[in-house]
Amino acid sequence: MRTLFRSALAAAVLALAGCGGGAAPTPDESPAAGLTDYLPAEPFVVAVVDVDEARSELGLEADADATAIERFAEDLEPGDPEYELVQGTAAGLPPIAYFAQAFENDPVIAALDGTAISAAASNQDDPDGPVAVVRTSQGFDELAETLAEDGYERDGDALVNSEARVTEVADAGDGVILLSGKGASAVDLAAEPPGGPAELDAVLEPSGGAVRQAAVGLDDGCQTAFGGSERADGDSGVLRMSLDRPADADRVDLKPLRNAGIDPGVPAVDSKTVEIPFEADGGAPPGTINRVTASFAFADLYVCG
Repeated sequence: MRTLFRSALAAAVLALAGCGGGAAPTPDESPAAGLTDYLPAEPFVVAVVDVDEARSELGLEADADATAIERFAEDLEPGDPEYELVQGTAAGLPPIAYFAQAFENDPVIAALDGTAISAAASNQDDPDGPVAVVRTSQGFDELAETLAEDGYERDGDALVNSEARVTEVADAGDGVILLSGKGASAVDLAAEPPGGPAELDAVLEPSGGAVRQAAVGLDDGCQTAFGGSERADGDSGVLRMSLDRPADADRVDLKPLRNAGIDPGVPAVDSKTVEIPFEADGGAPPGTINRVTASFAFADLYVCG
């Protein structure tokens, strides 16, 4: 069975839901709140990253650079807090992965101020069109001025370069900026947010850590969605599954987790949702949730019967 989550950074480097409409978050909300509202309603994989929380989890300064990818070729290694911050951010900001493939910075990522990013969300490398949503304190005018040097033409609240990897950059207001590649339109999504993937909401609950990922289930199982949330260092978090039937704790099988070197806690069930807290040596990327899907199928954790 294929791996359902892919590392946000490519193998060359890695050795391998809230308020809608983009409203600014209230002080007690995560800056990631509402970002998935701008994503297409039926993505295969979704990632949400509270970058501010990731900085805190990793013991970094509040303005640590979340897009410092040029340092991957210099002095950062897996396990370094700065490395893990960029790696975690990449889950919600896929253009970061371009550096891993070409060792050349994407102009949009280079133009974004990594110290100003507080959260990001994406449908990762969705074949129907990749989209990333970023919450930042960086002004759109500043971004437009920088990207003009890379061939992006401004049209109101949009920047367009049909020849680039990121073809559209759109200002949705309140510090929310959308990026899209061929096959999707950041401009259209900013103008009319589709509401995001409601079927993944239960799996994308923020408790458990700064990095959240979710995917739709396979057609041959009873899981309708799976994923979870984890700390930016991958050391602990919560795995989650949504089912098409009432959940039964007796049907949860924890052996695959233990065999993968992950220490599971006591499973909890609530209606059609299963939660499994875990501890692990996050150490080598791409994080524990990706390790789970790389080593075995999520379907192995629950016996549908």
